[in-house]
Amino acid sequence: MIIGSVFETLNQVIAQLRRLPDVLAVVIARRDGVVIAYNLSKRSDPRKVAAMAAAIVGTSEAAVGELGQGNFKEVMVESEVGRVLGLGAGEEAILIALVRRDANVGLVLLNMEKCAAQIEEVLHTQDGEEMLLTVSGR
Repeated sequence: MIIGSVFETLNQVIAQLRRLPDVLAVVIARRDGVVIAYNLSKRSDPRKVAAMAAAIVGTSEAAVGELGQGNFKEVMVESEVGRVLGLGAGEEAILIALVRRDANVGLVLLNMEKCAAQIEEVLHTQDGEEMLLTVSGR
């Protein structure tokens, strides 16, 4: 697998989630908030979404651990117009989906968990690790 095919695989994962009618946008980011891949509306800045999502997921993971609530699974932020769903995608990445307010959250999360496993798998390869270094500019 070469780095280009890593991006291609990640974009296929995003497309898989975007096929769900309730999913409006998807972002894959490193845990430090650096964008890896995304499908967002033109109004959204992927860097801001990734940075804020990484903060939300990271804080939620820390809170769960500090409160002795076992392992973190996912976080949901609800607004007037929709929800932001976030979960870990291995040690290196997070997966974020923006969904409609009336979304079937269970169905979306089920698909997100499958996609997170695919992301973890592809980023765990040598080419995936090299790609992570490339997106960070190291």
